[in-house]
Amino acid sequence: MKPSNFPTIVSITKDEIDLNALVEKITLTSTGAAAIFTGSFVVEKIFNIPGIGTHVVESVSNRDQSLVLGCVLLYAFLLVIFNLLVDLMYAFVDPRIKVGK
Repeated sequence: MKPSNFPTIVSITKDEIDLNALVEKITLTSTGAAAIFTGSFVVEKIFNIPGIGTHVVESVSNRDQSLVLGCVLLYAFLLVIFNLLVDLMYAFVDPRIKVGK
């Protein structure tokens, strides 16, 4: 028997904890993806791995503006698409966030 002057303890289920923690994990994932995309320039150049980052670094040193512009647009497009997917995942995970009309 519980006395009436004690406050009731709110029960938090495991599903609520996981969904609330998932929002922060999604945020960290989006930040990590941006670091991976932009970090490929340095890694490919240092370890002499053939890839788009190596071409960007070489085109900067050769002053090839069209290749630099194309690669920057490609990376910007990938980051915008990835951030759009992250925003849509927010709406899926957290019911308080709704996709606008």
